[in-house]
Amino acid sequence: MTSGLSVEDLNRRPRPLVWSALEYGLHSAMVIPILRDAIERILASDGCVASDPCPDLDTEDNTQPLVLCPTPILDALEREGAALARLAAGTDKGWGHWGYMDDGQPWQAEATLFHAAHDTTHHLADVADGLFAIGAR
Repeated sequence: MTSGLSVEDLNRRPRPLVWSALEYGLHSAMVIPILRDAIERILASDGCVASDPCPDLDTEDNTQPLVLCPTPILDALEREGAALARLAAGTDKGWGHWGYMDDGQPWQAEATLFHAAHDTTHHLADVADGLFAIGAR
């Protein structure tokens, strides 16, 4: 998706308060391992307590875009996506296992996996929309 795009386009926000492609990538690269860790903990110990899988990554001043280098973000996305895929493909344990987040909210292992897939594919669509909006084809 990023082939042929400039670093400037990847860092450009399509509208104020809407993340750039790289900001969405950074968010996904940070959230995937958190969700994967929660899944691994739940599968290893039914009823365990895992970290909150949805930390607030917004800054107080979200009006200023971050200026990011694409290589480490793309590398992290590839690495974390592959690790999540290996976990999903290699797990024959009960996907129905439950765990609890710090706040007591119950989370099922399978639902957490679906959330990770949904979050990343939703943000991929956000990136495509944003790139289209700035005229990057």
